[in-house]
Amino acid sequence: MRLTFIYCIVVLTMLVTQSCSAKSRGGIDAVNASFLAFNGNYHEEIIKPEVKSWLKVAKVMYPRVCDDTETQWAAELVDSLGNDLLKRNDLLIGEQIARLYEIQNIIAYGMSYFAAVIGSHTHPEASEEALSIIRNTYTDMDSLKRVKHDVADMLTRFEISTYYNFGLFMELGSSYGEDTPHYIINNKQMQEYNYALISQLFTQLTDKTQSYRYSYIVNNTTFFMTFCPITFLLAGPEFQQKYQTEYIKIGGCFDSLLSPIKEKIIDNEASTLPFLTDAEFSKILRESSSARTIIIDLLATGISTIKD
Repeated sequence: MRLTFIYCIVVLTMLVTQSCSAKSRGGIDAVNASFLAFNGNYHEEIIKPEVKSWLKVAKVMYPRVCDDTETQWAAELVDSLGNDLLKRNDLLIGEQIARLYEIQNIIAYGMSYFAAVIGSHTHPEASEEALSIIRNTYTDMDSLKRVKHDVADMLTRFEISTYYNFGLFMELGSSYGEDTPHYIINNKQMQEYNYALISQLFTQLTDKTQSYRYSYIVNNTTFFMTFCPITFLLAGPEFQQKYQTEYIKIGGCFDSLLSPIKEKIIDNEASTLPFLTDAEFSKILRESSSARTIIIDLLATGISTIKD
């Protein structure tokens, strides 16, 4: 059963298809599909830094997280895909974003693979879903390709899949009996809550450009609350203590962006959220991406502390 609660909460309510005829190249300052409009060079400012950081994670996940040959294969595939994407400023922004999420899902698969195999009896559902990450990722990639990567809710859903898949790694990588660790429960509850917020954004806002932009802000928190505990789980409390200042600063920034959005949604007033202009969202995206890059780099640093 794949992404059960995601599809219940998000997919069934995200019934809007948005497509625009305007085209752009990520390496030039031009107009892309309206929900992806960016005042700047998207490839250089957003895609490249995040891809470079994920390449660092791929480089260290084998053999430190897992020394299985399947993990090695995933790491090598990410290296190939990532280095190719670094050169592809000719792609439309939507495809660049999709390829970025593809890379993240492959890393989630590589990190989860061995735990999924040995957890097939103790955690059969999570195991099955983790082992299906590659197949599901390319099903989603094919679906996005058919719509030219130009549908807001589909790109948002694909981003959501990455957090869900890394959540599977946490679940499968933890040794426990009947008592589930609190950080796994907290992560699941956080993801469900944020998906519900996003569902409301796509339901209540008629302008799907605004739905996409506000959903990105919500997913900043999902990003933070997914990759921070994974890093702490892998690197230990000393690492968390060492870098707590950076984490607190980023978490505070993401929370300050989310709070007014959450309040409006809870009060059933999402339709009154301020209109985010291209310039305003470009600034938010630029700053958020920079913060996300720091978190990814910290994940790579944390993994590198694990002994081979």
